[in-house]
Amino acid sequence: MAAADRARVDEVAIIEVLEQIERFKSALCAWKTAHQALFSGAQASHRGGWISGARGLQPFQPNEAIPDDLRRALCGLESDEPSLFRASGPVFVGGELASLVQQAHQARVDLDVASRPLRRLRAGLLARLPQGGEVGGGNLQHWLKLKPHQSIWRAVTATCGVPRLQIRYAVRPLLLAGAQPILPRKASFSLTPHRVISRRHPEKVLRALEEQLESAERADAARRDLDRLASLLRAPVQPDLAYIYSGDIIHQVNFTWGDGSRRKVKTSLPLFWCGPPIDIPPPDPAAVPRRRRSDIKYSNVPILETLPIYGSIKGVDRLSSSTAQPVDRPVIISD
Repeated sequence: MAAADRARVDEVAIIEVLEQIERFKSALCAWKTAHQALFSGAQASHRGGWISGARGLQPFQPNEAIPDDLRRALCGLESDEPSLFRASGPVFVGGELASLVQQAHQARVDLDVASRPLRRLRAGLLARLPQGGEVGGGNLQHWLKLKPHQSIWRAVTATCGVPRLQIRYAVRPLLLAGAQPILPRKASFSLTPHRVISRRHPEKVLRALEEQLESAERADAARRDLDRLASLLRAPVQPDLAYIYSGDIIHQVNFTWGDGSRRKVKTSLPLFWCGPPIDIPPPDPAAVPRRRRSDIKYSNVPILETLPIYGSIKGVDRLSSSTAQPVDRPVIISD
């Protein structure tokens, strides 16, 4: 089959895209309805709890209003500030709200399914761009601005009237452990530093440094990094290299059931506890997180200036010390 024929096969008809947009609109409407019903039910009959959100820790009693942080995190769709979508903590409600929690969770699943094809589709795969009568004359400008390699997602959200839609937050799964017939015996919240560690092959680091040379502002530092890395690669013992990203604090909830089974779930959403309230204290922000193996293996400062690349302490130390004694200090390789 010729290349032109393959291109025609891969093209997506605009009528198919418009049908997907209608399914997405329907899922979005169902999402709003389900979450508003859940929040209204919780607001009317809650039994207290606490929320840790954009305004910090906010406890509330049964006769008090639920903090607005919870409404924004649960029912919000549009914002440029990620912190507004985070509000963890227990909200104690009656068992009759369990079905509303399940419905809101299913609405998130349905919205994820309905939006996924539109999020992945690039403008260059469209058979043609929509016309003003198909998406609304005021929305056509968002489609005309698209470049072939760009996703059509932002044009879709503008067409649906939610140009700042944060889909990643709208489709996060709700915590369902508190809405099950058999509730956990114990639940607790904890805080963990967000830390992403990815092993890097030296050749991949070299290519990234060569790209840094193209920047006039970082060229000198990139040359120094290339010299450092070349020195490491010539050594008889090479340290492991890893990209390490340290970000925000992660909120986790820990469940223990009566049969002894346990589960830890990362979440930034509230736990609707649909049953008799139990003691679920807020996490202690001063508590020292448990050290992980990666915290011990890699130095706590990068070995390069221009990239967040870290070296294994043991390997780097062998290069700098013939006795290879353990060190308790950050390892910095100088020129």
